[in-house]
Amino acid sequence: MSATFPSEAWLKALQEKINSDEKHQQIAKDWEGDLLFIIEPDDTLKDRLTFYLDLWHGTCRVA
Repeated sequence: MSATFPSEAWLKALQEKINSDEKHQQIAKDWEGDLLFIIEPDDTLKDRLTFYLDLWHGTCRVA
């Protein structure tokens, strides 16, 4: 991934990586769940960010 974290581009690149990784798809084929990234502000980040992943049987349906 060459996108800068945290950014929408990074999140989309992560989704693409998950969906193109055959080993991940095989390992996570029976897994269902959501994942939230909550990034709190600090000296370099002004606002709180929340990223959401909808993970379903080895694929990321929504990022």
